[in-house]
Amino acid sequence: MATDKIPTWVFFCFSAFAVTACVAITIAPKKSVVAAPTCDKASAHRVLTYWRDLRVVRDVRSATEKAYVEVNTRAWAEIGRKGQISIAFAAYCSVADANGSGSALVEGSLQESLGSVVDGVWSR
Repeated sequence: MATDKIPTWVFFCFSAFAVTACVAITIAPKKSVVAAPTCDKASAHRVLTYWRDLRVVRDVRSATEKAYVEVNTRAWAEIGRKGQISIAFAAYCSVADANGSGSALVEGSLQESLGSVVDGVWSR
C-alpha cells in the first residue's frame, strides 16, 4: 500500500493589462489503489463487530453483492486511513462472491458519501 503524500502547491504571479494575478496550482500525488485482501466472511464479521463496539460503525445493511455501512462521521475521521479501509473491505468481503464481484458503500452520519469498495477496489 502506498503512503499518502501531501500535495505540492505551486504559486506563480503574472501581470497583464496592469492587473497582477496570482495563481496556485495543486500538484497532487498519484492516487494509490488498494487491492482487496483475500476475503473471509468470518473475519469480516469480526472486523465490523470490533468497529461497531468502538462506536465507529453504526449500521451495516446488505443485499445480494451490495453492502451499505453507516458510520459516525466524527469517529470515522479520527480512526485514520487504515481503519477506514479495514471497515470498507470488511463490508465488501461480507457480500463479495467467489469471483470478487460486489460493492460496499460507506456513508457518514451526516449522510455524506465517505468511500466505496467496488469489485475489490477502494476509492474515496
